[in-house]
Amino acid sequence: MLMVVEAVKQAIENAGIITKPGVASRDNNTYIVSGRVDTRHVWVEIKPDPQSANISYVTFQTRTKSSWVVGGRNPDLVLAGRLAEDTTLKLISIVQNTPPTGTTAAP
Repeated sequence: MLMVVEAVKQAIENAGIITKPGVASRDNNTYIVSGRVDTRHVWVEIKPDPQSANISYVTFQTRTKSSWVVGGRNPDLVLAGRLAEDTTLKLISIVQNTPPTGTTAAP
């Protein structure tokens, strides 16, 4: 799950800035990464899947800047999709660069 948290952080950093990096919940099973992309607020929740420990459940939430005309913050599904896609690509890159367990990396 820590690889997923790292991939989320890299995806948000590529698009904007991280405001709260990987804050763990009380039960230490859920991580929340917060950030800003332009004027949008981003929250990503990462937690283990209840059926399998090696699968992570990731929720992306993106909101536009608050406006009195609109009556609050609206979801930005395009940005959420872009961050989800970038997170997937970052995770693939992290997994491919990680040596298999039980072996040592070549110098």
